[in-house]
Amino acid sequence: MIGDGLAHVTFGSSAVGLFLKTNPFYVSLPIVIISSLSIMKIIKHTRVYGDSAIGIISSMGIALGVIVASAGGGFI
Repeated sequence: MIGDGLAHVTFGSSAVGLFLKTNPFYVSLPIVIISSLSIMKIIKHTRVYGDSAIGIISSMGIALGVIVASAGGGFI
């Protein structure tokens, strides 16, 4: 499940990279690493189970991607 969750985060961070007109890889890599560490922090410091923490971060990542892609007018 973590791979799927981080893939959604990658979509959001790639949209940010395209919006900033930079290489999406250089934007995505640090954001995905921070997201995975955030998942671990949520699991350790709250009463949230692992799958729920992944869902929280995943939904935030996909929402960010949709918002940025909409604000950028699409990336064609």
